[in-house]
Amino acid sequence: MNWPHFHLLINHFPIIGIFLAILYWVVALVRRSRELQTVGMWLIVFLAVMTIPTFISGDEAAEALASLPMASPEKIGTHHEAAEFALTLMEVLGVWSLAGCVLFRKRESYPAWFLYVTLLLILVLAATMARTANLGGQIMHLEISET
Repeated sequence: MNWPHFHLLINHFPIIGIFLAILYWVVALVRRSRELQTVGMWLIVFLAVMTIPTFISGDEAAEALASLPMASPEKIGTHHEAAEFALTLMEVLGVWSLAGCVLFRKRESYPAWFLYVTLLLILVLAATMARTANLGGQIMHLEISET
């Protein structure tokens, strides 16, 4: 297994995970279940941790692809910039979720403002991850490339 292969395998955790987190959070909010909300926050923390090796393997994959004639350096660079932004948002959301678990652990319920801000951040992150994934796919998949 090489770096591009490894990157393609693990990049699905944060991408698919964030969309599963949206569904999970909606159910948790509708049911008003503190337990589901807490598990949802730990899911975000897990995704934040999984995003780090995904990003690191992307750097290694880019180096491996740089020598291939069909891999566009411009597309690799665009994907890398989007991935940096997505990583930053994911880590901010991970810290936010962890802080919520710690700060509100003794309360019967999480403050509504905290839950809705978390959901908003998840939605923004999902859009960012989708864009990043699409840009990554365009590096080698000409059928989805815009140019």
